[in-house]
Amino acid sequence: MKKKWAAIWIAGLLAVSLAGCGKKEEPAPEPETAQETAQETQDSAEVQESEPEPEFAVIVTDTMEQEERDEEDQLLLTYQYNRVEVTIPGNDEAQNKINDFFVQEEVSYQDTIREYVQFAREDLEMRKEDPEWLESWVGYSVGREYSIMRADEKIISVVMDCYEYTGGAHPNSVRVAYTFDTQTGEKLSLEAVVKDLDEAQSMTTEFLTEQLAEQEQEEGMLFDDYKSYIQDILTDNTWYLDQEGFHIIINEYIVSPHAAGIQEMTMPYDEYDLIKSEYLM
Repeated sequence: MKKKWAAIWIAGLLAVSLAGCGKKEEPAPEPETAQETAQETQDSAEVQESEPEPEFAVIVTDTMEQEERDEEDQLLLTYQYNRVEVTIPGNDEAQNKINDFFVQEEVSYQDTIREYVQFAREDLEMRKEDPEWLESWVGYSVGREYSIMRADEKIISVVMDCYEYTGGAHPNSVRVAYTFDTQTGEKLSLEAVVKDLDEAQSMTTEFLTEQLAEQEQEEGMLFDDYKSYIQDILTDNTWYLDQEGFHIIINEYIVSPHAAGIQEMTMPYDEYDLIKSEYLM
């Protein structure tokens, strides 16, 4: 705008010079500074008004895969992972507690990766002594993947599936769950969410016993002495809450072999008076 008025002012001077020095010069108008400032302020306000407010969200990133190789470009380890990020508007304390938990989980996972790289390196060096053994080398692999099972103003439940393969007949897998109080950001123990811990343990043991009994006729689904280990199924990291009810994770090798896989059994909220009312849907 200033350049525009400067050009007009110069043109005016030239016109006066051509007409003669005796003619009175018309003053050039002042730039519309106040008007421009007001317009800029209005534009800025409109931009601010258009920016969306942050919303409550619990997201997981896409799963990423990376490799570690030795100096001869031999594959040592393939590893997979994703990340969890929580946004709780107006509650930075809870948001930061939960996000910090998953940051520390990733730090721990990086330590695991370094350990497996070293294990794989040592294994590969041994295999190099036998060409036939070396031919079967495919590297080690580990993985860790999060899934969101419930996320609302009361509860955030996240399940983590992990696996590792070190050259055996099959990979080994484990599933764990983390449940947080959305208002405080605290990771919740079993005792924190059930009405009575002793009653809950008795109720869940009875429930699991009944459910597993239905599998006894299926060959290879349960260990012969599985009943002795039912009480070992439920821990602080093998349960979560979702819209349906209280989920119990049965990991491999607790009461069943790898072939049976990881199982889950659900106690519906409307059938089992187990969970404190503040954590119900």
